[in-house]
Amino acid sequence: MQQHHSQLARLALEDGTVFHGTAFGATTPGTEAAGEVVFNTAMCGYQEALSDPSYTGQILTMTATQMGNYGVAAEDIESGKPQVKAFVVRELARLHSNYRAETGLSAWLAKHGIPGIAGIDTRALVRKLRTQGALRGVVAVGDSPSDAELVARAKAIPSMAGQNLAACVSPAARGAFTEDLGAWSPEPSRASGRTFVVASLDCGAKRNIYRNLVDRGCTLVTLPHDATAADIRAVKPDGLFISNGPGDPAVVEATIRTFARNRR
Repeated sequence: MQQHHSQLARLALEDGTVFHGTAFGATTPGTEAAGEVVFNTAMCGYQEALSDPSYTGQILTMTATQMGNYGVAAEDIESGKPQVKAFVVRELARLHSNYRAETGLSAWLAKHGIPGIAGIDTRALVRKLRTQGALRGVVAVGDSPSDAELVARAKAIPSMAGQNLAACVSPAARGAFTEDLGAWSPEPSRASGRTFVVASLDCGAKRNIYRNLVDRGCTLVTLPHDATAADIRAVKPDGLFISNGPGDPAVVEATIRTFARNRR
């Protein structure tokens, strides 16, 4: 069952808008999370979105109205932890129902110190984001500081432009990924015949991309985002995968440099 709290939470945007709601996840008064506020239009998959490294440094809201109804299952997580700064929802489910779930959404976020805010008009928020684009914002638990101070803090948040967040989520060293789709594979016998070696330049990839590659018979070698051409050639790959990731792609200079200098 989800844990419910009557603790006040607020979402303040840089344009001066302040939404008042109820805290979940990390609910200690004084807890704050700051970042770029963005939205996701998926009808389900909140767990995958929350753990997607592409959302590093961002406050996420979903357009679907109810979140948490099927809890959290470890095998559905796209990285080692939730990556968002905070989560904004219209309604947090009172309980979750799923035989695969190991915990509830609120408890999972609380474990990782991530605040959530429920009970706000997410339709109004998404309309604003669609019109104005992503806005900087702050989620704060409790009734202090003032709304005006939270807006001022939102305005002071560094822009996502110019931030190399790929460096924060990329692996530090060469590794291997061997997990496939398991019982979810549409064709379990697909991985027969020749095995292809794929080198992945990991700028913040989701695990499910890797699972699909492994499921298709690939031997997957993961490399840091700043791996050199020599590092890539040392893998002797049949193919090269460059993942997506968070932040401003224009400033992931090491990755850009590797390919700009080694074009054939």
